[in-house]
Amino acid sequence: MPELAFIILIGSGLSLVAGVIIYLTELRKYKSSEFLLLEKNLRQINKRWDDLNKSIDDYTIGGKSAEADRQINTILIFTGVAILLSWLGFFFYLLIYISIKKLGRNRLSDKVFDSTLVQKELSAAEVQSVVAEITA
Repeated sequence: MPELAFIILIGSGLSLVAGVIIYLTELRKYKSSEFLLLEKNLRQINKRWDDLNKSIDDYTIGGKSAEADRQINTILIFTGVAILLSWLGFFFYLLIYISIKKLGRNRLSDKVFDSTLVQKELSAAEVQSVVAEITA
């Protein structure tokens, strides 16, 4: 029986490691120069990028921190469930994460991150023009 407990413990540990890696990946994305430049450009026209909903929303005070809190809570919940389910949770966690990131592509997100909004600082008029073109 100690062998079974050890195997379950390894699966739970892998789930924890996967959760930490996913958390750090998301944190790195929010601190990337592209994302920060996008936020800076959109702020000029009182908009912001909502990464969870993959949309351009109106800027609200605390909107970005609320989004980050939701993302952290989601990661914590998924990690906790994956730890409880051990190996099965680890595989489900990876399957869900990979399907969201690779298969669940969003056209608006692709357009935004391929645009000049993430390449250089723009004037408010240029930002408005690019956003109108992207969302049309």
